[in-house]
Amino acid sequence: MNSYHLLSQALEPRDASSPRLFSYAVMSAVNGFVPHADYVRQAADAERAPPSDQTLEEQVGLLLACDANPLSELVQCAANGEQFAERWNGINRKVSLGVATLVEGPGLSRQPQQGRDSPLRQRVMHAFIDQLKPGSHSPGLGRGERRLEAVARHVGAGSAMIELTEALYDMPDAELFDCAGALGCSARTLQRQLTRNAVTFGQVKQAVRICMSAALLRNGDASLTEVALAAGFYDSAHFSRAMKLSSGLSPSEYRLLSA
Repeated sequence: MNSYHLLSQALEPRDASSPRLFSYAVMSAVNGFVPHADYVRQAADAERAPPSDQTLEEQVGLLLACDANPLSELVQCAANGEQFAERWNGINRKVSLGVATLVEGPGLSRQPQQGRDSPLRQRVMHAFIDQLKPGSHSPGLGRGERRLEAVARHVGAGSAMIELTEALYDMPDAELFDCAGALGCSARTLQRQLTRNAVTFGQVKQAVRICMSAALLRNGDASLTEVALAAGFYDSAHFSRAMKLSSGLSPSEYRLLSA
């Protein structure tokens, strides 16, 4: 059983520096979950000095603006409240979560699948959903086809990381030396910039591929193999494993919820 990564991150002191936020965006795309048992322990520790509602709201807002996970994109691109609830509830029914949270009218129904619920985790979830709903988030944060590139610009990740994400969107199967050439620097210089931002080339490349493929699933009718190849994956099996790790859904399940 798992919990969505942002819920856990919202209870941690947040380093709001550009490198850390860019690193968070990359990792949020690659793997969207933490073990539910770890989140339960973390929340139990935080209950000793629980954060205020304002602090939770600020933490969730900061993280959500940088979240590049396909699930976040899926629900935030909902056209209206009805579509939001349909997509959100579909995710909670299909993904193996420690607590399934369903939107039912104006309220929420919490259904623990592992252990008992807690007041703090309920508060975190309410803060999360309140900012996910249509009309509650800023339209200027670049949701859509080149999400990771938009986040890099939004957090001020620096020209090297912005240009790297641009290059990988244009050449998703490129290697480090290819991207260094496109940026007009040596591979060693690019590697130093990646280390400064607490990410590896492979992580950024995988994050771009996942963001690209998820956008293609939401917005087109290409076959799964065509989507996989367009996003730079070796084959559809490699693509399916990456999507499952990132979103907890297979590509076909993700596309179905996008419909």
